[in-house]
Amino acid sequence: MIASQTAYRDRTKTQLVDLTALRPGETVWLVVRATNAGRRAWTREGANPVRLGTDDPRDRRSPFATSDWIAPARPAGLQESSVDPGQMGTFEFPARTPAGGGVFDERLGLLAEGLTWFPSAVVSFHFEVAPPPPRPALAWRIAEQRAFADRSRAREIDLSALAPGQEGWLVVRAENTGSTTWSRGGDRPVRLGTEGPRDRVSALATPSWVSPSRPADLSEESVPPDAVGTFEFPFKAPAGVWDSVERFRPVTEGRAWFEGPELVVQIGVRPYVSGIRGRVMVADFPAAVPPVASPTSSAGGTAPSSTAGTSPAMSSSPATSSASATTRSCSSTARPRAVAF
Repeated sequence: MIASQTAYRDRTKTQLVDLTALRPGETVWLVVRATNAGRRAWTREGANPVRLGTDDPRDRRSPFATSDWIAPARPAGLQESSVDPGQMGTFEFPARTPAGGGVFDERLGLLAEGLTWFPSAVVSFHFEVAPPPPRPALAWRIAEQRAFADRSRAREIDLSALAPGQEGWLVVRAENTGSTTWSRGGDRPVRLGTEGPRDRVSALATPSWVSPSRPADLSEESVPPDAVGTFEFPFKAPAGVWDSVERFRPVTEGRAWFEGPELVVQIGVRPYVSGIRGRVMVADFPAAVPPVASPTSSAGGTAPSSTAGTSPAMSSSPATSSASATTRSCSSTARPRAVAF
């Protein structure tokens, strides 16, 4: 006979779940314990293993079946290797609620496979599954977005460290979460459009775009609800240092924009030389210029230094000062310094 039945949030069996407040597609974990009231031991293996099976009617396909079940009409086998008369056996299994929602009484019975069903060993789980909200006509979910060096997709690139004018290739894969099939052609084609604000000219646009505000058409001819479609297009980074976010959203031309998230593309443009990505080399001169030797006299001697007891105003002529300044500027050695932008 059935001793107990319990419903848990998941297979960890740490949290109970209310089966009358479930969502479509939700998975719970059910546990049934039963006492062997017969005269023969139950076994998990062998010619007549003891299992739970669908009842009323028997052997029907259950709407709660998952891939973990033995079969669509067999939720679970005995957990223990054997259960002697008077002892208790355990059956546990996942159950996934139907996508359409509804109220269900799922009846299950014990049987020795290929031998007999056990009388009075039936358990019933009462499910109440809220119906899903109505789908919008046009909606999407971003499944994947990637950036490549070119349309061959052989090498991915970092969009936050582009060089001025660098070209690349963006690929976006999206799930149709609406109720309408997307179409590439016809008078209402589905395209990717600029967002924030809508229909603006994108800074990444190239001549290959449908227009400066439409990066790409749908790649597939059509994408039905729950299927995945693709948008892919080239781009070109702006010429100067640039940090910005480009936003996009699908649109059915002449009809409406899609509900769902924005496609957000974070762009960073950094000048670089010598292959140092994200950096530029600049010259940094020393703060103090070392003393420079004065010109020699016509007799081969050395002219007195301007610091030898004479004021700077009297130690050299304007021409000499100019020549000295020129000598200092030419003799300074620049130390390259890498500055990250």
